[in-house]
Amino acid sequence: MNYRVVLLFSILIIVIGVFGLLTNNKDDKKDLITNATNVISEKKVYVLLAKAKENLAIGALLNNKDYILSHQELPESSPLVKNNLSPLSSIEGFLLKNNLEKNAYITRTMIAEPESPDFIKFNLESGKMIYTFEIGKKNQYLLNLFHPGDHVSLQLRTAESSNSNQINNPDHISIKSNNSSTNNNQDYVLTKIIPDIQIVSIKKYSDEESSKINKNNENYTLGYIDVSIKVSDLETIFMTEQSGDLILVPMKGSSQENKLSTIMPKLKVIKELRG
Repeated sequence: MNYRVVLLFSILIIVIGVFGLLTNNKDDKKDLITNATNVISEKKVYVLLAKAKENLAIGALLNNKDYILSHQELPESSPLVKNNLSPLSSIEGFLLKNNLEKNAYITRTMIAEPESPDFIKFNLESGKMIYTFEIGKKNQYLLNLFHPGDHVSLQLRTAESSNSNQINNPDHISIKSNNSSTNNNQDYVLTKIIPDIQIVSIKKYSDEESSKINKNNENYTLGYIDVSIKVSDLETIFMTEQSGDLILVPMKGSSQENKLSTIMPKLKVIKELRG
């Protein structure tokens, strides 16, 4: 083999190598462009995520203090998309169907909304039920005061009997008098009936709903509050609801029993002067 053939062979190898490098670079650039295009064109989704602030136990009624809500825009491929709670706007008052650790995400399958079959079933199995308090104009502030998940006490306001022995008798309940002259000298007692019940849901009627619902309703209502009570508490409510005013009171600061004359001692002096 002469030198001319060797030279031509070497040049051929160099040309093939250069061609290969150029081809690979083009393919790499094409791959980079394709990958970049896929990333740019990947569809975005808006999700609602809820993360537990602390360890939560099964059966808990969720309060906005139990979790952190966040609205986020994520790629469809993001693993967080599976935790999306949309189209829900809130999970207050929802029941937690399993235990949850702090900082864990709350998913749709973990919760049951009020009045759903799972919610009702869980309450019945736990010896509980949902009781509805209709809220009229006099107590409409309650619709804004409380939130689902809040703990409240149920208290009864009654007219205090002049017979002190009856007051000390837990089986006696004084009936409030409608006589204005009697009410001038009447003292009232606020007694805790059920110390701890939890609010499930709160409904405030719109003007349209209110006019429709109250069309033939003697007791004008502006909404209602659903609470979770023990089935055994239902008897207590039935026994007391005709004896005075049932009132929902925040747990914090509520006492076992209050008398008007204790809160405002001057009233007691006035009554004694009147004889």
